[in-house]
Amino acid sequence: MVVTASLMIIVAGLFALIYARTYQPIGAASSQDSPEMRSNVAIVTDHVGSNTYVATGSAGAVATVDYTLANNGRFDITILGARDSGPPYRMRLQWAPATVPTGNGGTTNPKLADARPFPATIRPGVVIQLFVSFEKPECQAGTTQTIEAVPIRWRALWVEHVTTLHLDSRSNYFPIAVCAPDTALRNALS
Repeated sequence: MVVTASLMIIVAGLFALIYARTYQPIGAASSQDSPEMRSNVAIVTDHVGSNTYVATGSAGAVATVDYTLANNGRFDITILGARDSGPPYRMRLQWAPATVPTGNGGTTNPKLADARPFPATIRPGVVIQLFVSFEKPECQAGTTQTIEAVPIRWRALWVEHVTTLHLDSRSNYFPIAVCAPDTALRNALS
């Protein structure tokens, strides 16, 4: 009887450990977009469904783009920030609630001015706006450099994780061209 109870406790502990290590609640949410959520970038399109953020401005300018994320899980998560904020782009993550109060009692989409630093605890079912900022590097004429993934550090159930937000021009998570030929901006949407 004691052996059976001990075995049950061990099995339950192993199950909890595996669950905590494989738990993945960060997911997509309905996208919202407005120029007030961005800085020093333009959305460039090929007019057949592929869109890319393109950094504008000179080298050293800080550009910011935004993505909408949700905690689709059953437990609170604490987003800690970017996995690596070093070179080449010195990526920095901030967040804002998906809606912010207005002065007349309503709500609206957040602006870049509403962005807050991480860490932040996100409850189940809550949607946030993720702001990704980076320094535009020195760009060689005619070259393209693109950020295609944003690694996000987070913690849930006492375990730290890294989720990679894959950026794809055919999704709501546009890739970021930190360097692009000047001709790329001729198809800018905003």
